[in-house]
Amino acid sequence: DIPKYVQLKGWNVKAYPNGKIVDLQPEYTNCDKLNSTQFGLEYAKSACKNNDYPYVYWDGIQTAKPIPTKNQGWIVDKKDLPDFLAEKLEYVGFNKAEKEEFLRYWTKKLSNNDKYFIYFLQGKDVDDYLPMQVTPKPDSINRFYILAKPVNSTKADLQPQKLDKFKRKGFTLVEWGGSVL
Repeated sequence: DIPKYVQLKGWNVKAYPNGKIVDLQPEYTNCDKLNSTQFGLEYAKSACKNNDYPYVYWDGIQTAKPIPTKNQGWIVDKKDLPDFLAEKLEYVGFNKAEKEEFLRYWTKKLSNNDKYFIYFLQGKDVDDYLPMQVTPKPDSINRFYILAKPVNSTKADLQPQKLDKFKRKGFTLVEWGGSVL
């Protein structure tokens, strides 16, 4: 999610998933390089009309590195997911639009099982797992990934995970994503 906090004449995002990108919206032929000056008519009509691109969506397969694991997190019932996620997003500092998009995507994605073990990656953990370069460099970069594993039991020897709050200063990039394990 790359919100419009500051109008720029163009920016570049290079993602390095150590695997391959399998879906990209808006479509762009050189999938390892996204350039805001080249989206044009490939994006939704409203985005083109207003020259306002609220997000870039991509899906990739990470093959070179294992998904980082944590012994901290939560076991969450499916019925509690919207409130649980909203609370965590509010705590870390998602704005209203970011929170709505995250909840819309992940509550649907996590609807196939009754319970999940959930933990999050932030900042350096995401950078190590999925490197990314952005130019011009934002004043603030906030990366937040959910990792969810279907489980059958509510019993687990887990400590709640300590989450860091976003820092927003000037041109801020917020990227969120995740994986179902």
